[in-house]
Formats: sequence, structure tokens, C-alpha cells
Amino acid sequence: MSINKDFTSRLIIGVSLSLIGLFLCWYSWTTFFLVWSFFAVFAMKEYLKMVRDAGSRANFPAAFLMLLALMGTAVAAGRNHQIFNTIFAGFMLITAGLYSVYSKTGREKYNALFITGFGAMYIGGAMGCLISLRDFSDANIPGGFSGFSMFFMVPLVGAWASDTGAYLTGRFIGKDRFSQVSPNKTVEGVIGALFAGFTATVAFGEFAGFPRHLMLFLAVLIPAVSLCGDLFESAIKRRCMVKDSGAMLGAHGGVLDRFDSVFFSIPVTYFAVYFLHVYSYI
Repeated sequence: MSINKDFTSRLIIGVSLSLIGLFLCWYSWTTFFLVWSFFAVFAMKEYLKMVRDAGSRANFPAAFLMLLALMGTAVAAGRNHQIFNTIFAGFMLITAGLYSVYSKTGREKYNALFITGFGAMYIGGAMGCLISLRDFSDANIPGGFSGFSMFFMVPLVGAWASDTGAYLTGRFIGKDRFSQVSPNKTVEGVIGALFAGFTATVAFGEFAGFPRHLMLFLAVLIPAVSLCGDLFESAIKRRCMVKDSGAMLGAHGGVLDRFDSVFFSIPVTYFAVYFLHVYSYI
């Protein structure tokens, strides 16, 4: 099967966004924060619109306040990562508690609280972890260029390479359906995703001079959790009965469609690296 206009459009948008984003993230800490805040706000907007259209009574102001609170905590905590980690864990416990109460009582107000809190946790938590990952890696992980660690790029490179591998492999040789949650996903595409994600993560680590044993570990971990992130967002869209979360990025769909895998790969990478450092493995 030939590569069509859809793939060409995806490639142009993906490469353009990556280059612009990388430059702005490199330019200063402020531009780094503004870039990711921009994407976080639009991802949250898409999420809230989807769940609202599906009938859930999500609270827009509360969702954005919680989103900013998680990202702001990561900024304020700086390199005191215990503060951010504690608040992140607190948000997770509260969200899980709200879901537990709603699932037992069926009360709509608890459903609205859960939907709102979950959106903030899903998007704001990942963005907070990315901010903390940049601060943490700058201080604790050798490698990078001219004082710019670039380690925060690892979960992005691994996740997006995995997405690309899944798309191309599934398109050219995909036959066997992988999951009912996402009917277009194939077993062959999943294998391609794992291979592409592993290869890109290891290659990026070698290029940037990061510890090899750490990159091999992350090269196995990141593609797997990225696939989970992709399937998770597919499940949300299926529940809300929409094809794409939005249309902001053209052939890529919405911001949530483009970042679904990294919303899983970023927190997993951050906490994996953090605890490996705590226990002196890196």
C-alpha cells in the first residue's frame, strides 16, 4: 500500500511541531513552560468538551484550576521533588476515592467530581511530571549538550516513535485485530510500535550520551506504556462516541489525540527515573 496524503500531512505536522517545540523548549525555561501549558490547556478543553457532549457534568473552572495547580506545584517545588510527588499522589487518591463513591452510590454529583478531577489528574499530572522530569534530569542525569539535558525528550521520542511504528506497520502489513477498544489497531502494528519505540529510545540515548543501562530499561518500558495510553484515550473516545478529540492538528486530530501516549509515558518515566535515582541505580 502506498503512502497517501494522510500520512504526508501527518508527517509534515508532526515534524514541524517537533522542531518548533524543541527550539522553544531549548530557548529558555519560560518558553518551555509556556509551550507545554498551551498544549495542556487545549488538551483539557478537548477532554471536557468530549465528556460534556457525552452527558457528564464536568466543571470547567474547577478542572482548569486543578490543572494549573498541578503544573504550578511542579514549578514551585523546583528540585524539591518530594513536594510534587506527595501532591501528585494525593490527587490520585482523591480521584480514586471519588470514583469509588460514585460507583457505589451512583450519585451524579460524585460522577461530576470524578470526571473533573480525573481530567486534571490525567493531563495536569502528566505535565507536572514533565516539568519535574526536566528539573530532576538537569541535576541528576549525565548527558545532553551544553548544559541542556534534553532528558525530558526521552518519553516523547519513545512514545511518538512508537505511534509512528504502529501506524506504518499496521497500515502496510496489519491483518490481525488487537483490541475491540481501538478496531484499527493490529497485532502487527503493536509489534511495530514496540520495535520502533525501543529503537528510537536507545538511539536517542546514545546520541545524547545518557547512561546506557538506563536507556535500555526505558526503551522497554516507554513503548509499552505508550500503547496503554493510546488505548486508554481510545476507550474514552469510544465511551463519548467520537472519532477524534478535536481538529486542531488537522490529520492528527486534536491535541489529546497527539499526546495520548505521552500522558502515560511521561509520568511513568519520571517516577521510574526518580526511584532508580533514590535507590542509587543511576
